[in-house]
Amino acid sequence: DQLSRFNALDADIKDAFFNAGLQCGMVHGATQWPDHYLRLVSDDTGVLDGKQALLSRLIGRIRSIASHYGASTVSLVMPEGALVNRDAHQQWQRLGFTLTPEVLGATKPEEIILQASQDAGVDCLNLAIEFRAHLEQKGLYYATDTHMSPAGHDLLAETLAPKLREYLP
Repeated sequence: DQLSRFNALDADIKDAFFNAGLQCGMVHGATQWPDHYLRLVSDDTGVLDGKQALLSRLIGRIRSIASHYGASTVSLVMPEGALVNRDAHQQWQRLGFTLTPEVLGATKPEEIILQASQDAGVDCLNLAIEFRAHLEQKGLYYATDTHMSPAGHDLLAETLAPKLREYLP
């Protein structure tokens, strides 16, 4: 039950929530869907195949619209902290997400995005690879949020900029 999961959070996490130091959507997500990340790395191919097919159709639609206006399309695999960084993995457990050691390093979500992009005829830049190389670096993600910190955004910019230059005229 959602309330019991909230009540089980560490006192400092609840304090941050009540003092606007924690994104309320984060607490909602962690208490409503604590197994979210476990499902992302699941081997339930029926569910994942459906998500991949839907994503491929959506990427294809974006490509079609962009093409209509003379623009090209490239998709990105954004690095999800709980999968690519030990510090984020541990912090997100404190936020209420159920995470196992297998989640850290899991590549299933990026495989789905890469395949969906390929199926849609769109190049895909996998930024998770570079972030995984910083597995032990602390501070790439906020401690009370699933978003990247300024240090994480610096790494993202360093990683993404050279890759995007290949797509610019």
